[in-house]
Amino acid sequence: MLLSFVTNESRKVPSVYAEIKEDLEVKDERLLLKDSPFSGVLVKYEESTKLERNYLNGKLHGLQKSYFLNGQLSTITLYTNNVQNGRRIEYYGCGSKKLNANYTDGDLDGISEEWCPGGILIMRKTFYKGKLIAIRSN
Repeated sequence: MLLSFVTNESRKVPSVYAEIKEDLEVKDERLLLKDSPFSGVLVKYEESTKLERNYLNGKLHGLQKSYFLNGQLSTITLYTNNVQNGRRIEYYGCGSKKLNANYTDGDLDGISEEWCPGGILIMRKTFYKGKLIAIRSN
């Protein structure tokens, strides 16, 4: 089931996805609700994850979160106007950190670190505007 929260006068009003899915469409890379750009939070349950997607004027904007079915955070990513822009952090099902990376305008930029499930840093990569410029593995 997918739930949505539509921003209405500075408060979030819950609405069941089944009630609005016929009115949702993607057009020109924007999510529209009844032909108007959607702003708010969509929550969707899939086979093994729960997704929380924040939209502003029909575009992914702000924190985007994914959870394992046990409720543990799986991924958190920052978006600006439909583009990854900022930190992306991924976790293993046990809760330990898997990945910590930075994006600028959709490209990896800066240090990206990867850990094994036991919490040991196994790789550190440095990117500049999407290009890998250095790598170090432990």
